[in-house]
Amino acid sequence: MTTLTSFRYVLHLAWQALRLYSRHFLPLFLIGGLPMMIYTLVLLALGHIAPPRSGLEPGEIFTPALRTFFLWNLPNLLLIQPLSNGALVAAVAQLQRREAIQPVAALRTALKAWKGLLGALGLFWLITASTFFAIYWTFGRSEPPAWQSLGGLFMIALVVGLLGYWWFRWTFLTQAVILGGCGPREAFAHSSRLVAGAWGRVCNLFLLLSVLPGFLDNLLGLVGPWAVTVGQSLTGPLSTVGMTLLYWEGRGEEVEIGNRDRDRDRV
Repeated sequence: MTTLTSFRYVLHLAWQALRLYSRHFLPLFLIGGLPMMIYTLVLLALGHIAPPRSGLEPGEIFTPALRTFFLWNLPNLLLIQPLSNGALVAAVAQLQRREAIQPVAALRTALKAWKGLLGALGLFWLITASTFFAIYWTFGRSEPPAWQSLGGLFMIALVVGLLGYWWFRWTFLTQAVILGGCGPREAFAHSSRLVAGAWGRVCNLFLLLSVLPGFLDNLLGLVGPWAVTVGQSLTGPLSTVGMTLLYWEGRGEEVEIGNRDRDRDRV
């Protein structure tokens, strides 16, 4: 597959994901977006995730940020997101089997696979968060600041590149557990094998369905932090839908949801 053909395929897949999400917006949002939105809005209302005050030293920001992560963000990453994304993947699988979306059945599927999801995603976030905080602590306490030197910028770029590499390599952890029946360790290997032959498609689709909507969501910060939360909750499921379609493609299965929806309408 040439670069141009691959990019056209990514655009086609992104369009299929957008079309699928828009056609089944309400149930997919209730499964994949609403739980995170409620959780985050409650934390905002209680003042637990307020942005840091301006003029603080890095050390003054680090400790509250670390406390906030472990007390409030970690439960979301290890409980709400695994179950929500797992149920969302199961719901898309229902559509793939030409079934109507059954949110309760999708949630049951995620609950049955919760140990696998917790093991895989828990290890993923442990590695990611530990690396991030280690970098932040090291560079934030350096004198002069590391980002003011060429060597510091090189190290930051190197670490960010490595994090991005592993992030994309483990893109399909949830799909591997829910659809592939993998355990935590097998999920990492399964995802890595699929991504190995499709780096361009994985990166491009992720940028289209996650980074671009996320950038637009952050513009809502001009309205208020609650607006960012609402925007992220509305667009968040789109990425999981698209990556699930790409997961099927990576396994050599045809993605025919768009055609099946049209056939269902004709009937």
